[in-house]
Amino acid sequence: MLLERLDTIKSLPSDTYLIVCYCAEWCRTCEAFKTAFATLSSEYNEQYAFVYIDVEDHYEMLGDEDIDNFPTILIQRGETNHYFGEILPYASHLKQLIDKVDVLESDVGLPHLASLL
Repeated sequence: MLLERLDTIKSLPSDTYLIVCYCAEWCRTCEAFKTAFATLSSEYNEQYAFVYIDVEDHYEMLGDEDIDNFPTILIQRGETNHYFGEILPYASHLKQLIDKVDVLESDVGLPHLASLL
């Protein structure tokens, strides 16, 4: 499911995989990827929630982390960060990450996203 509002993150069950795309409105690559991201979200069940975050408007959703390139993806489930990093802007690359999420674990210090709201 594609979340339209950030505040709905707080109401997600703790076992939901949160797939976050950090981008910027001015980024042409992000503009093209946004559609692919939304389309990909419809391929997954309710255990996966997708949210697109414009870092210019919601910089607080990065905690203390910085982003160097777009798109940057966060995959988080509860308090566990499974992936945080840039990807090539192809839905197939993101799909591969999501499908292997159980074997991924990141040491990024990004807090649980709901706590940043």
